[in-house]
Amino acid sequence: MTTLPVLCVAVTGHRPNQIAASQWTRIRREVTAILEAIENVSGKSRRVLNSSLAEGADRVVTAIAVKRGWSVHVVLPFGLARYARDFSTKPSKAALARQVKAADKVTMIDGERLEQKIDSDAPYAEAGRVLISNADITICIWNGAPPKGPGGTAEVAALSLARGGLVIWIPAIKGGAHLIAPARPPRAGSRKRKLFDALSARFGQVQQPPEMRCA
Repeated sequence: MTTLPVLCVAVTGHRPNQIAASQWTRIRREVTAILEAIENVSGKSRRVLNSSLAEGADRVVTAIAVKRGWSVHVVLPFGLARYARDFSTKPSKAALARQVKAADKVTMIDGERLEQKIDSDAPYAEAGRVLISNADITICIWNGAPPKGPGGTAEVAALSLARGGLVIWIPAIKGGAHLIAPARPPRAGSRKRKLFDALSARFGQVQQPPEMRCA
């Protein structure tokens, strides 16, 4: 039995309170275009999305990926019961539980230990690091603001770039997805170079904004 190569995509992005309701239709359209482009260039790879399933960007990208037949690896900063306390409504908590149950793989960070040992941001920062640890590409739905603390959207994207991953930025404020130019292009002939060339041709490149950095 032949094992398919795995192509892994992570998602990082804002919750609904940082993205205007009027922007979500455009964002969904751009996410769909990005996933289609990745599928076209990745051939018969098994495609996996890494997501923390926060309200907003995470759940939007996850829902689109699932409809397209992608596998989902959920990375939570806490156990499910504790993480659900981050979300205020019963429908949101129920949606989180459903998506976790449907996931192909679930990783739960020992966030309560990290809170006690370090601070309240530490579980989210660790979840962000796990999200991108094996990601070939990170989809970043970001408002362009500098990080407010460890584990936020700008930091996760910056860490992905620093470790050699590709980052596609969907601005939260206005349209136009772009590939963030890496410090060094992937090695010629590698699978990542093929992804880089195809995504750059499809979406264009922009330089890494100075606000996309670690907290």
